[in-house]
Amino acid sequence: MWFGRKTKWTGALVALLAAGVACAEVKVDDCFGDNMVLQRELPARIRGTAAPGESVTVSFAGQTVTVKADDKGDWLATLQPLQANKTPAEMTVSGADNTLTLKNILVGEVWLCTGQSNMFYALFSKNPKYLHTDSEAITSVADHPLIRIASVPLTASSNRERDSHMTWAPVKPDNIKSFTAVGYFFGLGLQRELDVPIGLIRTCWGGTRIEPWTNLEGFKSVPEGAKLAKFVAGRTAGTPEFEKNVREFLDNQREWFKKAEAAVSQQRVPPQPPALPAEFCPAERTVPGALYNAMIHPLTGMTVRGAIWYQGESNLGQWYNYRWQMHALLNGWKKAFDNPDFQFYFVQIAPYRYNREIPRNCIGLWRAQQAFADESGCGMAVINDYANPEDIHPNDKRPVGDRLARLALNRTYGRKDIACDAPRVKSWQVKGDKFVLSFDNATSWSTPDNRPVSGFEVAGIDGKYFPAAATIRGAELEVSAPQVTQPRYLRYISRNVAMGNLYNEHGLVPAPFQVRDIPFEEELAYLTGGRNGLIYEYDLLSGGKDGVLVPAKDNSGEFAGKRLSRVSYLFVVKDKQGKTQFAEVSMDPFSRDLGEIALPGSKVRRNIASLVKNIGIRTNVPNLIDGDEMLSGNIEFFYTNYGPKNSKGIRNASDKVFDAGDQASAGGPGFGCLQIHSGRGEPIVCFNNFKGRSGADFGFGICPEGKNSDWTFSKSAKDYASLRLYVFGEFN
Repeated sequence: MWFGRKTKWTGALVALLAAGVACAEVKVDDCFGDNMVLQRELPARIRGTAAPGESVTVSFAGQTVTVKADDKGDWLATLQPLQANKTPAEMTVSGADNTLTLKNILVGEVWLCTGQSNMFYALFSKNPKYLHTDSEAITSVADHPLIRIASVPLTASSNRERDSHMTWAPVKPDNIKSFTAVGYFFGLGLQRELDVPIGLIRTCWGGTRIEPWTNLEGFKSVPEGAKLAKFVAGRTAGTPEFEKNVREFLDNQREWFKKAEAAVSQQRVPPQPPALPAEFCPAERTVPGALYNAMIHPLTGMTVRGAIWYQGESNLGQWYNYRWQMHALLNGWKKAFDNPDFQFYFVQIAPYRYNREIPRNCIGLWRAQQAFADESGCGMAVINDYANPEDIHPNDKRPVGDRLARLALNRTYGRKDIACDAPRVKSWQVKGDKFVLSFDNATSWSTPDNRPVSGFEVAGIDGKYFPAAATIRGAELEVSAPQVTQPRYLRYISRNVAMGNLYNEHGLVPAPFQVRDIPFEEELAYLTGGRNGLIYEYDLLSGGKDGVLVPAKDNSGEFAGKRLSRVSYLFVVKDKQGKTQFAEVSMDPFSRDLGEIALPGSKVRRNIASLVKNIGIRTNVPNLIDGDEMLSGNIEFFYTNYGPKNSKGIRNASDKVFDAGDQASAGGPGFGCLQIHSGRGEPIVCFNNFKGRSGADFGFGICPEGKNSDWTFSKSAKDYASLRLYVFGEFN
């Protein structure tokens, strides 16, 4: 029984603690050791344990610092900033009963190499699929005594750990083979230019999301992180939330034990023991905070310059959260390392066929990464020229490490002679049938073997994009497509598999971008009334009559006898502050009956739950992707009530909450919904409770509040002054 196990463990724990107190020795955290590199020019932290109240003396490079261990036995000594030193030195750490000597220590620059599989990707693999380009040629000459490496084993924890289980070693051909290739080339670039020792710590894990690498302080630092902060707080010792969970759990256990004893005394089977709090789930690499606890926190007793980060592939499906999640990650690490100037450089994920059903969703993550770079001032290495659309792990990491090193050398170390920033569009104008683009960070352009520039598309006011040619005119580019005589929109690298081949004079490539040369008012006027094909228009806040919303305009009679080939739903909304947003979702028609494509119940009384194909999105809504395409999705057009049962078996949908695949009820007009979902079951746009007026539910994307992702019962229409729906058709 649980109680018996608990008693046994408690006794063992008491014995271990008693033994520890009796024979406490001075120790340093195991991230400190022989062959390590200490960070130069910053206060150098040395952390360890001893007997409570014991004096500990640290001596290194002519400095001696004495501190006392606190009542838990923890101590932290801080050396004054050290100068770079290539000559191996020793550090002594002394207590009342023992002295430690750490040997062969250098002083230079220390960096963490973090992220998921593309950072973990090693210089050598027995699997040919993961064998780095020129692996043998690179590793056979990798003898660099001034570059020291260490690797943190792959592990997750529910608790903030002190042991990193890593050891330091100088780079040699045998040990560099299993080390991160990106980290190695980054460190090699720094060492060559700075001529100081470099320490690199690999702490990364393939297939991991950003949330497990983020600590409680990070989640608490951004408003969007409140829900995850509550969860992580509930499993972080020392927080009120953790103490509350422990108290309630133990109280429940005691109550259960009484009932179990009574049942056993009556020769009956005991009741089931109470469940652990949700926050006490096992530590896995998917659990928020669990990788920070095991693979970052053990390093926070030392001083490092910063981190390089290559991650994002595993968060692609929720790209709309990634900008704030990056802020949370960095804010938390700055606090953990007690360094507001913690340096951070990262890699924009490479083109790849991530999801064949959603060929453009990389735009969202690329946009989020760019936004974080702009807001935080952190440098982003752009690598869309060194990708493999058929392999998520490009096997040449030299350009990645080189571009990260360029960023650090220029921005952190002041080497302004080393170009580092990707070219960015500075301005544009339309001249006739061409976009003319000017850039920062570029004075000339080239392509390999003078091949045509790839990756550009342009569109007119109708938003239909065509591949475009780009002509190099010195530092400018002229971009045009023969099908577009009056270009209004331009985008560069807008497909997941699109690769760049456009280089500035330093061999750096632009990140994906979009520009529009049209005032918002003109764009909106065209969308709502400047084109043909309007079938219906609705005021979604009108509440309708007898639970049915009738069209404010009904032009369906004009299209009688014509064959519908495309249908689109344009939502135009204005919030209480006067801000206007729109999203037009187009698709192949799920019905050619114009009554069935209307708002449910307004023309015909039939519930429709259907697969839809070839979805396109045109929008200015931040949590949707303008220009996104999906091979398939699904709709729920119900005029009755509906329940949460996943009647259509939609992937990732639930039977317990309202999301995709919900089941319509029988009967007359009821709550009602018009919902369009992606093939993964994620909401694109949802309008529910037709008669609700300002109490209706409306939202773009996934509902961030509440348990129902499709906005059901959110009553979010109260935030809007106006909600209008336009239904357009194309006919042939």
